[in-house]
Amino acid sequence: MTDSQYQAKLWLRRYKTNLGQLESDKKLLMVRETVVNKCTSTYKSDGGGSRDIDAQKGKYEDALADFSEMKVIVEREERKLLDLFDEITETLRRLSDPLHQKIATDLYLRLMKWDAVQDEEHISRSTLDRKHRDMLTELAKLLRI
Repeated sequence: MTDSQYQAKLWLRRYKTNLGQLESDKKLLMVRETVVNKCTSTYKSDGGGSRDIDAQKGKYEDALADFSEMKVIVEREERKLLDLFDEITETLRRLSDPLHQKIATDLYLRLMKWDAVQDEEHISRSTLDRKHRDMLTELAKLLRI
């Protein structure tokens, strides 16, 4: 693989990287939501016992602030991922060979496995490898890498 092909591959992999970050942050958001819900149930107890209501209220407010902050981050990442998807899709549409477009879309946006792409396109692994390298070469030229 040439340096320009490798750079084109890295350019395409940004989507998967950003998707992974978004999924990770969504899990963290769910954890923070659970903490807020736990604080809410503790704060809204029946009042029995010797709980410090002000301390519980403070924990709830802190948890809610953490959740809100994480929600803003996740929403920003979702917008960024959609923009990145659109950018990559538009660039791939400029590839001259429809098979190159399909291979790039399947591998880098749909995140399909190589075997699945082979089956879907009815091509051998060696043909897929060659077409993939050709696609990266053409993409590198489009990106002026």
